[in-house]
Amino acid sequence: GLPLAVPVYGCVVIVKPSKSTNSTTGHVGFLYEHAGKNMTLLGGNQGNRVCRSRFAPINVLGYRWPSRLTPGALSQTVWV
Repeated sequence: GLPLAVPVYGCVVIVKPSKSTNSTTGHVGFLYEHAGKNMTLLGGNQGNRVCRSRFAPINVLGYRWPSRLTPGALSQTVWV
């Protein structure tokens, strides 16, 4: 997808691997909410279900938007 400088509701958020779980891979999810010091992502493959999980923005590696959207689609998107 297209890299974003700031998060946009619905964008894909890339989270770095968690040291607490000894993970060697990161996590991705769709930005569901950004309130206070945390972001809530909608993701799957967590306990074999789709769920919302909170992450601190300091753990985010980047934001992406699907590259196949029609031109101008981002102009109607809400930035957070």
